Amino acid sequence: MNESQFLFVCCQAGAEQALKDELARNRPELRFAYSRPGFVTFKLPPESAAGDYAELPSVFARTHGFSLGKVQGFDAAKLAEQAWELVASHPAIGKPIRQIHVWQRDERLPGDDGFEPGPTALSEEVGRLL
Repeated sequence: MNESQFLFVCCQAGAEQALKDELARNRPELRFAYSRPGFVTFKLPPESAAGDYAELPSVFARTHGFSLGKVQGFDAAKLAEQAWELVASHPAIGKPIRQIHVWQRDERLPGDDGFEPGPTALSEEVGRLL
């Protein structure tokens, strides 16, 4: 049984609907929950196990995983502290956590005024602190 209720999926900003349509066909048990540009969450069925979603059949997904929650702000040390608080309060504590994804949502669409998606200085600093 999976302790997280939500699967997060990151995609290119603007591809959210294509991602939702694709997963509705390929993984119909997932129920759309929330989206922002470049970020979509799906509610997992209660009987799901962590290994059920190790592979996600999607050409639109950049990365995916189980959601622990969200942190906000602009101070790397405070963001890292918030992230550790989420980890500590999660039911999976005591089990190995192999990876924590750290990223900042894309500010604009790729190509908009020369914008290219990728890691930001803030996300790299938070990752280093974690």
